Amino acid sequence: MNDELVLIRRMMNSMEDIINATPGERFTITDGDTLVILQRRMEASDLKNALGEYNQVFMKNEGAEIDDIAKSAVAMVKVRTLVEAETENFNARLTRQLIKEYKAQISRVINIIKLSKINAMSAADYEKEAIEITAAKNEAFLDRFEKEIVDLEKQIERMPQVEEEEKPEKKEVKNVAKPEVKRTSLVDHMKSVVEKKKNQKDIGEELRMVEAKSSKTKCVEIPFYDKTLYFNECHPCKDMPEYSLMKRKNDIFFGLTRNISAKSYNNSDHSLLELTKATEDFCQYMTEDLLSGEYCLLPYREIDKASLAMYFDFVSVCFGEYIGKTLSIQEYLKFKEYYNRILMEMFHLEAGFKAKYYQALMLADRYMDYMSGYDLEIPDDREQIVENLIDKNGHRYIRDLDLIRENHVISMDSIDDIHNLIIEINGFIKEEEPQVGTEDTWNETIDVPIKIQIVGEDGAIEDEATFTGTNLLSAVSGYMKQSAYIKKLGVIIDGKEEYLFIARNGLVPVALLNPEDEGEVLRGYEKSILRTMIHLTGEDK
Repeated sequence: MNDELVLIRRMMNSMEDIINATPGERFTITDGDTLVILQRRMEASDLKNALGEYNQVFMKNEGAEIDDIAKSAVAMVKVRTLVEAETENFNARLTRQLIKEYKAQISRVINIIKLSKINAMSAADYEKEAIEITAAKNEAFLDRFEKEIVDLEKQIERMPQVEEEEKPEKKEVKNVAKPEVKRTSLVDHMKSVVEKKKNQKDIGEELRMVEAKSSKTKCVEIPFYDKTLYFNECHPCKDMPEYSLMKRKNDIFFGLTRNISAKSYNNSDHSLLELTKATEDFCQYMTEDLLSGEYCLLPYREIDKASLAMYFDFVSVCFGEYIGKTLSIQEYLKFKEYYNRILMEMFHLEAGFKAKYYQALMLADRYMDYMSGYDLEIPDDREQIVENLIDKNGHRYIRDLDLIRENHVISMDSIDDIHNLIIEINGFIKEEEPQVGTEDTWNETIDVPIKIQIVGEDGAIEDEATFTGTNLLSAVSGYMKQSAYIKKLGVIIDGKEEYLFIARNGLVPVALLNPEDEGEVLRGYEKSILRTMIHLTGEDK
């Protein structure tokens, strides 16, 4: 990845703020000037063009209009798609990926529009204007994304048609030119030479096919008859150092290490074999110790398992042929022990993957149930959601659940459930244990005292504690460590206790303020406490 891509990747989170830009206001981000300078210095590419489109919003000093924001939002998706693919230009595959990204954005925008309309019905008069502006902005996003998809799909449809139109033109030229060819003795001679070479090639291919039938391994080995092989790469076999693998372009060869010098193999003893079905993964198994701790092994795919089986088969046959000659029993026992361990590692990785898969599947089902239950569009199918969760790319689903929580959920049990689901998805993505009570430099404070109250099963108050607002971190940390039937956390304003969070039977704390509750002051305290809770549980890391 070049330096420009690295810099842009670091700025992507800031760039995505364009989605939340307010029409009529000047849009800025921390790295805006850097983006403009970077874009001007880049060489011509699709990435440069997309950055140029995005940066136009910074030029609107009197405030960006809805259309300006929508154009930059589309450009942001282009930039993100290119950066994630670590390239600066689109190809056919990446264009299809861009369409997929646009469709995911459309699903999210439709959900926001739906929720905005629902929210507007119960909003106060002073809130309706902001909601309507947000809805209009998202309608513009929707139009832009849909238009981009139509244009890209037309572009993809034209690709094969152009190729097909070129073929008949070539045939017509050939048909017209054919009668004009004069058969001379030179042409006849050249024709006979070509036919002779073709026949020799056909004979060679037939011989290879016959020899392949007598191969003893899954690599389908055949003898190499030339006296010398010139190769590009050479790697000794880790289980059989007396032998090495050589590569010439896309061909793989197996021979004695002692016959190798510089970039050539002396095949005067006819010991060299060409492995016609060998794969790159097979070569890695043959030459690298994958259990040395230098590699991060992933769950095995079917193609990986096939290459592993090919490795076991080939090495086993080699020991069967050469043990007592060029190979020893000790080497064979060492190979068997290594193969036992790598097979067990495969089983371990597969078991871990299956456990993770089924955990992701349950989370995906719960997420989809919430989305369909509130009549919202689901951006991906079930398998795609599972795959995204496993690939740590599930933040969009958390945002969807947050939208539902903010606009629909009122009952205490529902608040508990959706809040727990958000925490479970976030924990699954980050694969880390909550670190409650971590000592750090968190400096969030509030300007009123904080109150903790512990209540027993009989409803009696068992314990209470009061903290100053400057000790918010300690107060929230102590609250989260408490084990109680009911525990409450709130603030004291003018001598009156206002409880903002409650937890029952060790469950996750939930907010007590309902969406219709007024009071910006209480909302501000609630947000400060919630941010501190999230920080302590590691959700912002």
